[in-house]
Amino acid sequence: MKKLLGLSTLIALFMASLVLGAAPAKAAGEANDATLSAIGLGGWTRYNGVFDGNRTDYEVFTHERSFQWDFVPSNSGASVRLTEPDGTIHDFTGAGSQIVDYAPKIDQLTTIRVTSADSSKSVTYRFHVSSKVMIQPEMVNVSQTTVPNNGSTYVTFKIRHFFGNTPYCSTNAQYNYLDRDGNPVNSGAWWNDVTYQADGTAIVTYYISATDYNFRYTGKADFVFTNYCNGIDSDTGGWTDSTATATYANLITFANPTVTWNNIPNRMTFSDVFDVKGYGITGEGHMNVYMQDPVTTEKIWIWSSWRMTDAWARYRLGGSWDASQWGTSKPVDIIVEQYDYSGQFEPVVLLKKRVTYDPYQARNVAVSPAKGPIAGGNTIKVQGVNLCAYYQESWPTFYIGGQAASIASLNCSWGGSSDGYHWDQPDRGTIVVPAGTQAGPVTVEVDNGYGRVALPTKYIYGDKPTLTAVSPSTVANTGGSVVTLTGTNFGTSGTPTVTVDGIKSPWVQRVSATKILAMIPALAGKTGAVDLNIISASGGGALDAPGTITLANSSATPTISTITPNTAGLSGGDTIVIKGTGFAAGATGVYIGDYPAAIISSTATEVQVELPTGDAAGAVNVVVGTPTGLATKTNGFTYKATPGITSISPSIIPSASSAAAAKVVITGIGFGTTGTIKVGSAAAVAYTATAGGTTISNVAIPLTAAGQVVIVITPKGATTPFNGSVTVTGPKMTYFGPDPKWYPIGNTLVGGGYAKATANVAGGEALRIEGTGFGTSGKVKVGTTVVTPTSYTDTAITFIMPAKTAGSYDVAVVPTLGGVTVTYADAIGVSAGAVPMSITQIESSVDNTRGAANYTFDPTVDASDLFVIRGTKLNGTDPTKTRVYVAGTDTAIVPVSVTATSVTFHAPRGLSPRAWYSVRVVTNVAETHQNMGILYEGVVPPPTVMTPSHGLCLKTSLAGRNPVTLTATGAGVFGSSGSVTIDGVAFPAGAVTWTADRVDVDFANLTTDLTTPWGAKTVIFTPADSSKVPQSFGFTCAVDASVSTTLSGQSSSLTINAGTAYTAAAAFTDPLPGTTFTPATDGYSWQTAEDHGIWAWNRNVHSGLPKAAGDYYVRVNAGAGTYDRVKYYSVGNSNEVHLVINGTPITFTPKLASGSGTSLTYKGQLGDGTSGSTADIAYTATNVADSVTSVSWQYRNHTCALADPNYGWTSGLPRDVAIAQANCGGNGVSVSSWDIRVAGFQMLSGGEDKSIYYLPTFNTFNLTINKKSVTATAVKAEKVYDATTSVTLGEITLTGAVDGDVVTLDPSVATGAAFADATAGNSKAITLSGPLALTSYWTGNYTLANPNLAITGKITKADARLKLTPSISSVIITSAPTITVSVATTDTRTGAAPDVTAGVPDAVVTSKTPSICTYSGGTITPVRAGDCVIEARQAASTNYTASISWHDDSTTVEAVTIKIYPAPKTLSVVADDLTIAVGDIVSPTAVATGLIEGDGLDGFTYDYYQGTTLLNAPPTAVGTYKIVPSGGTLNAADATAYSNTIKYVSGKLIITPAPPTISELSPNHGPEAGGNKVTVKGTGFGQVTSLVIGTTTLRKPKFTVNGAGTEITFTAPKGVGVVELTLKAGNASVTGEYIYDAPPPVTAPLSLKLKLDLVVGVKFSGQKVTITGGGLKANSEYTLYLHSSPVLIYKANTDSNGNFNQTVTMPGKACVSSGKHDLTLTGTAPDGSAATDTAYFVIDDKCIVAANAVKTDTKEWTLSGFLFNYNDYSLTTGGLKSLGLLVPLIKGAKTVTIYGYTETDTKSAAVKAANLVLAKNRCLTVMEYLQAKGIKAIFKTYGKGGVNPVSLTDQSKNRRVVIEANY
Repeated sequence: MKKLLGLSTLIALFMASLVLGAAPAKAAGEANDATLSAIGLGGWTRYNGVFDGNRTDYEVFTHERSFQWDFVPSNSGASVRLTEPDGTIHDFTGAGSQIVDYAPKIDQLTTIRVTSADSSKSVTYRFHVSSKVMIQPEMVNVSQTTVPNNGSTYVTFKIRHFFGNTPYCSTNAQYNYLDRDGNPVNSGAWWNDVTYQADGTAIVTYYISATDYNFRYTGKADFVFTNYCNGIDSDTGGWTDSTATATYANLITFANPTVTWNNIPNRMTFSDVFDVKGYGITGEGHMNVYMQDPVTTEKIWIWSSWRMTDAWARYRLGGSWDASQWGTSKPVDIIVEQYDYSGQFEPVVLLKKRVTYDPYQARNVAVSPAKGPIAGGNTIKVQGVNLCAYYQESWPTFYIGGQAASIASLNCSWGGSSDGYHWDQPDRGTIVVPAGTQAGPVTVEVDNGYGRVALPTKYIYGDKPTLTAVSPSTVANTGGSVVTLTGTNFGTSGTPTVTVDGIKSPWVQRVSATKILAMIPALAGKTGAVDLNIISASGGGALDAPGTITLANSSATPTISTITPNTAGLSGGDTIVIKGTGFAAGATGVYIGDYPAAIISSTATEVQVELPTGDAAGAVNVVVGTPTGLATKTNGFTYKATPGITSISPSIIPSASSAAAAKVVITGIGFGTTGTIKVGSAAAVAYTATAGGTTISNVAIPLTAAGQVVIVITPKGATTPFNGSVTVTGPKMTYFGPDPKWYPIGNTLVGGGYAKATANVAGGEALRIEGTGFGTSGKVKVGTTVVTPTSYTDTAITFIMPAKTAGSYDVAVVPTLGGVTVTYADAIGVSAGAVPMSITQIESSVDNTRGAANYTFDPTVDASDLFVIRGTKLNGTDPTKTRVYVAGTDTAIVPVSVTATSVTFHAPRGLSPRAWYSVRVVTNVAETHQNMGILYEGVVPPPTVMTPSHGLCLKTSLAGRNPVTLTATGAGVFGSSGSVTIDGVAFPAGAVTWTADRVDVDFANLTTDLTTPWGAKTVIFTPADSSKVPQSFGFTCAVDASVSTTLSGQSSSLTINAGTAYTAAAAFTDPLPGTTFTPATDGYSWQTAEDHGIWAWNRNVHSGLPKAAGDYYVRVNAGAGTYDRVKYYSVGNSNEVHLVINGTPITFTPKLASGSGTSLTYKGQLGDGTSGSTADIAYTATNVADSVTSVSWQYRNHTCALADPNYGWTSGLPRDVAIAQANCGGNGVSVSSWDIRVAGFQMLSGGEDKSIYYLPTFNTFNLTINKKSVTATAVKAEKVYDATTSVTLGEITLTGAVDGDVVTLDPSVATGAAFADATAGNSKAITLSGPLALTSYWTGNYTLANPNLAITGKITKADARLKLTPSISSVIITSAPTITVSVATTDTRTGAAPDVTAGVPDAVVTSKTPSICTYSGGTITPVRAGDCVIEARQAASTNYTASISWHDDSTTVEAVTIKIYPAPKTLSVVADDLTIAVGDIVSPTAVATGLIEGDGLDGFTYDYYQGTTLLNAPPTAVGTYKIVPSGGTLNAADATAYSNTIKYVSGKLIITPAPPTISELSPNHGPEAGGNKVTVKGTGFGQVTSLVIGTTTLRKPKFTVNGAGTEITFTAPKGVGVVELTLKAGNASVTGEYIYDAPPPVTAPLSLKLKLDLVVGVKFSGQKVTITGGGLKANSEYTLYLHSSPVLIYKANTDSNGNFNQTVTMPGKACVSSGKHDLTLTGTAPDGSAATDTAYFVIDDKCIVAANAVKTDTKEWTLSGFLFNYNDYSLTTGGLKSLGLLVPLIKGAKTVTIYGYTETDTKSAAVKAANLVLAKNRCLTVMEYLQAKGIKAIFKTYGKGGVNPVSLTDQSKNRRVVIEANY
């Protein structure tokens, strides 16, 4: 007994622990605390939800008749009062316990009142206890009542008596409706989150599932809530479920989803993310989204989807590993469709968009550093998105300069995302750079498995620099002078680092790859030769050995006389001219302030520099340094503060601010006294500045819209305005819902669910809005209703919900001030709440004689079986139709009495005790039930049954139906006699036949008919023996009936023509008098005859009536019709009508497109010629009036179709040979055939598909695709020598295979082949393991004609590497070291030594530099300092080629270099200069110079100095600092090769203010010639003073900044390669990358032509010159210069093909000094060299053209116009002047030939003859003049006459001579 009690106690304690609830942890309660901290309920008792001391209302369910309450107040001194349902009071101080008894009914209020210890406060907790009888859920309101039928929606309910989130309890839900046949359908709804409010009401979200098995159902559905708790019942001791339901009729209306918007891009690839919006589009439910290849129909499904809102889904596309299918761009379709879960209906496409698929290639790839030595071997970092293609799960391949780079490490993100949607996280790793072939930029490529793509970034190979000359070689140690460094490999981009005696040059300019200008740093007191080192900016490293420069004390000090201008802005960039004496041309340097100035030019007396950026306004020193000394002009230059806006306060203004708060103060420089100011879109107004033009006050900012308000200030007289902006922020909602707060705003996922605020149509709910920027007052709008809030602050608003009709409403906040509102769309759902039908208690109508509880029933003892159900709405709208069901049976019990609050009924006696049985009440409106309805006690009663369940309750036959006979049976239960009643009316004795085991009641023997002969009844059999209990049974007085369907009066079949109207009707076949049948709306169903034959009325059943031509079966939905449901027990169909709608017959007969025949030879995917497919299959269709616009196809395996005529069809056309499948009875080998048919067609015309008027016959075409015979012409069988005979067969070469088919050999055949021997050779015979065979797939499509092909192959010679390894790589000659060299040969594939049988000869080793070192027997002997080069060669053998060099695989000469130094080397560690923004981490780096190749020096530490002060930590403040490296670990093969001293060269650290940010550069590339517009987007651009792109600096107005400071626009200058784009704002800067596109290869021949047809005697300016070019470098610049006095006449760029054609008018500036001049046209050839063409002319002092040279080797000068008068050969005054200008140009000529010309406008032969004489005389006149001027040459004269005119409109121009001078 003790053990039993102990066990019971443990169970009780266990159960109590399950329900003991505690409020959230907090500090011990204060004296005024009146809350409970914990509550416990004994036994199987639960309260709903989780206990919270601030929640005061709870539902409680118990399986017990009594249980113990345990409670703990937060303050132990608080007093507690527990009040029982009957009013009994129990008082406690502090924690307490109390057992309370409960009746078996719902809602028995028990309260616990807590009064604080100081009596200042009390809180009452209300517990609604339901014992055994479960309370029903009650819906208060719902967020929406229309939902999509694809199962994608969360609906929010406010529910009372909710038991979700409760142990062993739940509140489930489902929706119920009638399907197309009138059959009930139940589908689930699942709650996924709940929040309990203080009053116990629950806010719950339910997920509404799709209308399964009723695809796209549209209509209404009941919504049913069920409360449920299980546990051990105190009466039975067994596990018991207690449930109660609440039904809300027609609450939900289903509608079809739709797509209204999408942002699917026009180009897509795997993993792309896109959005789709529309009703029911949530990323959930029965929706398919995929990308489909329209040709192959291959699909790529969505990988992930996200629910953004109730009408917005985000999708991420999946991918495929098959690069052969998805490795090229092609058109694809993005499809969104709703699918049928049951598979009976085809999916409905909601969206189909054609886009272009792009392969899934790597993007945003970067390499760093993108430079390195030409020898390669260095490791660089790589990162990029999709480097590791997720769907390939493999590493990428990198190519640098076309050579594969090996991967050292790679960390794949495998779908990493920054925002949770896009796979945009980079993969990171390192790669080893291969050796380059030459210095310079090369292409970087990456292949992630989907194709090789070139990166915009170039990699730069750099050679080790060399230094050949330093000029001047001696400079003053005062520094500041500039030296010219000449050498090689200084790089093609970037700025090298130059150090002098370990100090960095403060200014370096790379002029070319062979020339550097560098400023000498100050080295006071240092004299003599010092080291000068150069570190390449292209990755080539430092000089192998430093050069030297001599430092001397100052010998001659220059002087500064003038500085022009001597003041300018802080942004720098101005050209400053400094004049003085003692300057050195090309060697003078300048400091302005603390910064070196870039040298533009210098002479002995003048130097021009570019002004560097200043730190602060004010005077600074100007220092000029020369090789002989230094000059300083104190305060020689003054920096002016940069005019502009420096600040606007406040810069951010909430839109709801007051007028005073919306005024700003603008400070800056250069406002002047007055000017205009433009704010936003308002007109400019005048302003008056104060504080010396630095302040503008009280500027009002408009608050009518949120966003940037641009401010433009234009000081009086200024041409460039100042731009600034203020941000106006609008109000923002962060929460909307009940007050107190319960859920975040919107469709935010909280615990896995989505919620929405709800309200009743009557309003009254307390609601709350939280956010920012609401201002101090305002209104709330619900829909269009304006509501005055109950409280209003800038961050929180409360209001009472107004009355609204049912629907969904936006909620907006409308602040009083400002014009900006904030709206939460579709924020609240309004509905009408309803009290559900309910059961509150079930008990017997009289006390039983057993003295047991009234909810129990002993069917064998209790004389009365009458029970009363109490509750609400139990009578519906027609109490006579209320029925009771017990124990979950379908047998209806007709109540004895029905009211709204009670139902009295007979409990059935035939149920077995001891058990609880459910009770369900069904009205004509709704239903409800209690799972623990009646507890049956006693013993099992004898089984009794009464049949039938329904029948005619009349004494005479009616409408063909006979009176029913009831038969009740039960062994010995009836006794010898008794009486029978039906609804209390006794049957006459003549109608009853009574035995102990059976009683029959024959209605035909009634003396009179029943008063109410229809409907549900209760029949009671009462034995005369009082020891036997009465037996009651339910019976329905109703009959069965059938309904006949007719179409246009026809009940069997109907044939009509398409478009002909027909009517449908339905009626009872055997109606009772006065009854009719009316079909429901759309109350008919139809099937195609084909579907009907396969599965009648189950496959593809449609609602309504068919319209299109076709063969159908139609019948009425009998169960859904309207009829007398009292008199009729069931209604069924008596027939179905075969409906044939004859459209115009059209027959589709497939055929081969090539003509007749039923077979073809395999050719790959078949097509019908549409969508780019091949034209293989066509069809013939009978001629009809409308055109077929498209067809779809189906095919299936013929063998399978024979085995199963209903075998399914596949959409499309076949590709492969049909094989007789084994699963269809075939042998899996033999060729079968395909059944092909047209599946559907369209006749689109004028927006109408006229195919519905046609009756199609889809004939089946049986097509045999025969295997294609292929012949093997070769099988690749080759390998590299490996000392074995085995070989694996490779690619098979076939004739006759289909293009695109990659046919492969069966692997079992490909292996096992062997050569006769292992030696290298060609055409070697191969022995196979068996006949050739193709892989199983290809065997299905091909027959190999020659499987016994004789195959030969080859074994190629193997490659070997020859490696020399010296014992030491460098030596000091004075140490007399012993150097040995090992020689090793390895196979390039295996890395192992060649097989001993391979016959590889020994290597021959020699010294290439015997004057420096000698080699003998593996030992090297140094001779003198220098580079000792040892070479080795290894000749080819039978099985190996000549060995290639280990160190250079382009040669067979292996060479190693041993550095022999005269003395140990000195190492330097050069800290890199570093510029960072404030807040960034200081990460210094340094370069070690002087290392021998292979050695390393790293592990440096760094010190930081501000001036001369050592800092104890890296600096963080804005400023300029010095970084000094120290320490380091040397890893050297020979440490003695280095001196013990390491020089540490400091670097500069600049910490700038927060820089601008760049978010986008568009475009980020352009032609090398520049000229394209570039837009930079980002922030903080208002303070940008200069833009540097490559080596070009742009300043305003060369670039423009928008008012908001977020965009910069500029025209790209010319450039080459990848360059940095830097935005400078004072010392702060930000850098991006811009790429100059290399021009495409030019294939046209190179041409350049300058056509100079000047008119002599006419002014040069204004005349036209034609210039043309072709085959030049694409997009390159060409120029036209007047060179004798350099004047740029014209410049432009070639087109993308390297061509141009331009006519240029000479400008006024072309009028230079008189005399001979040349015009030179210059372009750029594809190789970068210059191409030129030149023409000459002569002008006089008035710019009149005196002569024009024709471009020949001998120079031809044309003199025309006004040389001669009409018909005269004497020289005019102008002619004499022109000849006079020409004389100096002709002097020195060996031969002068003169051609004379006359006018040409004559046809007379005589005149022509005279013109010849005139022309001859003009030649003689000119010859005599030239001879008189001293021209000593051989003269030749030719009179040409009136030929070759230069003008047909001005004949005077033809009176000319042409002089040809030959030198």
